[in-house]
Amino acid sequence: MKVHELKCWPPYFGDVLSGVKTFEYRKDDRHFSPGDILLLKEWLPQTEKYTGREVSVDVVYTVLGGQFGIPKGYCILGIRPYPRRATGGVEPNAPQQAKVVTPRKYGGWHWCEYCRRMVANTPPHVCVESATTIG
Repeated sequence: MKVHELKCWPPYFGDVLSGVKTFEYRKDDRHFSPGDILLLKEWLPQTEKYTGREVSVDVVYTVLGGQFGIPKGYCILGIRPYPRRATGGVEPNAPQQAKVVTPRKYGGWHWCEYCRRMVANTPPHVCVESATTIG
């Protein structure tokens, strides 16, 4: 898993934040793959400055260029909100009253019902659907 910090223009940032935009079309110069995290930082192209707003999303699917009309060297990434920021803050859509549980540990890993995959126990993992913080 890699964390990729990327610029995102305001109209698209707002759509990602609201959950309307569930994909990213990007140059595939970072070799994106499912399981990676995109840290999208809102960027104003007119002033060439960041606004300070950011959101983390999980890459759940990739379609590589060279097929389906996607130019070679580009890709389409299927994304969904990531319940925990790469910087450590909790996203606004994460549960406000999350309960803390002690997971069954499998060598430093646990099964996350929301993510439907094994997740490392550190740092704590916040599951949006189950309203549970593991760790």
